[in-house]
Amino acid sequence: MKLTNGTVTIRPYEETDLDQLVTIANNPEVSRWLSYVFPSPYTRECGESWIKKCQDDLTPKAFAITDNGVLVGGIGIEIFDDVVERTGELGYWLGEPFWRKGIGSTAVELFVKWCFETFDLERIEAACFEQNIGSAKVMEKAGFTFEGVLRNRIFKFGKPANAKMYSILKHEIL
Repeated sequence: MKLTNGTVTIRPYEETDLDQLVTIANNPEVSRWLSYVFPSPYTRECGESWIKKCQDDLTPKAFAITDNGVLVGGIGIEIFDDVVERTGELGYWLGEPFWRKGIGSTAVELFVKWCFETFDLERIEAACFEQNIGSAKVMEKAGFTFEGVLRNRIFKFGKPANAKMYSILKHEIL
């Protein structure tokens, strides 16, 4: 899979991404907005393990985001089952030097369309910390609808935080 719109590309992770991945991911300003799955500090071993995991996945759902060929972040989807079986949860992140440049919303638009075309989904949702204004703007610019605030949905560093919930439906894109 390789998706491109202008200078932004979503593609599988490669071994050559390792140095840049560690450089941009090992930043507390990045990890503060992400789940504990995203390690902090982000070591070389973390990067090696992540790239291998993504490459070994038989149905890849996590990819690199590049801008002008430079790794700038990552994007992925987790697909639910049971009564929410046609719903996926979007996750993405960008290295701090690449914030506020339109890369995130471009990547989200590309990836969401691909997810709806590739997986049997009717809904893709994403939540962000209520204080993460940048991520909320990315989702809004990419066409997601704000659904509300989930009170104390997130617990990070032992403290509760509200989450803003967004979603987009298949018929709104395809």
